[in-house]
Amino acid sequence: MGELLAAVHTTDELRCAVLAGADAVCLYGGNGAFSFDALREAVRFCRVRGVPVRYAPEADSDDALADAAADAAACGVDALLVNSPAAARLCRAVAPKLALHASAAFGVRTLSGLKFCEAIGIARVLLPRDMDLASFTALSHQSTMSLEVALYADGCADADGTCLLTASSHSAACPRPCAKAYSFGKRGDDHLLEAPPVRRIAEAHNWIVCGAAAVAVNAGAYTADAVALTKTVLSDGGCTAKTAEKIAAVFAAPPKMARPEETPRVAVRFALLALKDQPTRLAAIDDVGNKAIVSGEAPTPSDFAPSKPHWQSILAQTDGTPYRMQSLQASVTEGYDVPDAVLRSLRRAALTQLTAIRGRIADCQPSPAPIRTCPDIPKTAPVWTVSVQSKLQITPELLALKPAVLYVPLREFGKNAAWIDDVPRETTLCAVCPRLLPDADYAAIEQLLKSVYARGVRQALCSDYGQIGLLKRLGFAIRWDAMHGVKTDSDAFFWSDAGFLSATCAMTLSLGQIQKLAKPLPMEAVVYGRLPLLLTNDCLIRERSGVCACDGATVKLIDRDGSEFPLMAENGACRNLVLSGRKLYLLDKQPELERLGLWAVRLQFTTEHPGEVDILLRKLRRSAPFDAVTCTRGFYPRGVAAPV
Repeated sequence: MGELLAAVHTTDELRCAVLAGADAVCLYGGNGAFSFDALREAVRFCRVRGVPVRYAPEADSDDALADAAADAAACGVDALLVNSPAAARLCRAVAPKLALHASAAFGVRTLSGLKFCEAIGIARVLLPRDMDLASFTALSHQSTMSLEVALYADGCADADGTCLLTASSHSAACPRPCAKAYSFGKRGDDHLLEAPPVRRIAEAHNWIVCGAAAVAVNAGAYTADAVALTKTVLSDGGCTAKTAEKIAAVFAAPPKMARPEETPRVAVRFALLALKDQPTRLAAIDDVGNKAIVSGEAPTPSDFAPSKPHWQSILAQTDGTPYRMQSLQASVTEGYDVPDAVLRSLRRAALTQLTAIRGRIADCQPSPAPIRTCPDIPKTAPVWTVSVQSKLQITPELLALKPAVLYVPLREFGKNAAWIDDVPRETTLCAVCPRLLPDADYAAIEQLLKSVYARGVRQALCSDYGQIGLLKRLGFAIRWDAMHGVKTDSDAFFWSDAGFLSATCAMTLSLGQIQKLAKPLPMEAVVYGRLPLLLTNDCLIRERSGVCACDGATVKLIDRDGSEFPLMAENGACRNLVLSGRKLYLLDKQPELERLGLWAVRLQFTTEHPGEVDILLRKLRRSAPFDAVTCTRGFYPRGVAAPV
């Protein structure tokens, strides 16, 4: 039977989950509930009961992550949940004995993505919440990777783990801004972005049968009920009608404070030795060979023959403990017996000692975090790069700018591509790959990439881990994009070591953070354009109208405050990229940009028509001032504390 994992955020949730029967737990460390001492006690509590512990540190810097990994190792955690390849490498260096699991922030949902995770030492991948059983089955049958799926959790509208709608939140838990009211064309009460919650406890057995190594519940106040009901479905080999009724009744009612009783999950073998005129000895041996031995009063003469069933009945009274008696071996001098009170005292002492043994945490000395430096980057003016969404945006005035790199969506190379001949020799063409490439589209994209390569394009902009292997195999030089952009020094060194040409800074950094960022490879920052806030799982336009019109006129979402959020087709895929209502604008900050040590700054054209492109280029030449009505500074003034 697969593992039932409970995601918990407080010590109360932890206790409820374990006592209700969870096989493993994941502790989320961002809310302060699990300080070092609390984490150590939580691990001890779980270890006594044979429950593995995974820890998800919420760290926003390399130093904080290294400290969290070191603390986790010292506290006896079994695995770490990491959210980027660089974080995985850093945690591996600091705590080499801990298993690494990829969080949903990896956005991995394809076979090629799983192969990438396996190559960097990931032991298990938590798949996106919206994945259906059919897609999961196809994936699990092709991969040997350990896969985990969510059975109970809030829905998530984001398809690739890079949602910027939540970036301004200081809370470890997602504030779910996608659940707010958004409508097409007018203010209204539609909830177009809201993803339905994941509520598939009744299907738990089906997911295990189809290859899930673990099923997870993240139920908050419902944790005890969710774990207990999932356990019932798994043990019954499916969801019975009675269990289905109970599931419906439990989650239809308000959550109540659960007080689960201790689950006797640890099998114990007792050995009783009671010899004449010698202290009575009782040994308790658990399922992994831990042994506790205690001594008590000598046996007393008895007119009745000793009774092994009677001793078993006394020792089996383990209620309120995590133990259950599996067997008893007894050796008692003939004509002697062990009084019941003595036997009960020995049982309590033996189990107390066994608990202390099982809860021991071995001393673990974490390795120091690797220290890497790179030469100082001269503070020179960065070059200009430009990204477009359509070949129509490649105007003569744009080409006259002679950007160092022109980023063009891959799909634009498959149409009438006569525009390629107009690109000046000083400008390098770079094909922009889809942000998310389903396995079903893999062969078609590979053929398109081959044709693009044959036309002389040798560089690709990528933001999907699963496409890295394909691009390298086809001979492309890779630039890493902003959706999974560089946030820390370890990110920068990871992509440098991977041989990438350049990487884009995460758009949630402040300018000060970008300046301090290590730059072992050329770094780029977006300084103009609409920010990509969210990549949807499906086409919102098709869901609304029944017809896909992704490449038609720009469609806008409007919230209750009247703010507009344009929708853009995602590079040939029938899904949408939700863009910021106001455009990022730093074109009047060129002196400040020159001090950041960047290789390039990017103009990112999305919804602009050709005339707007030319107007912006004229503003660039004269460093037109910032317009607070139509533009935003994004996160750059203060990092993620600033609103988009």
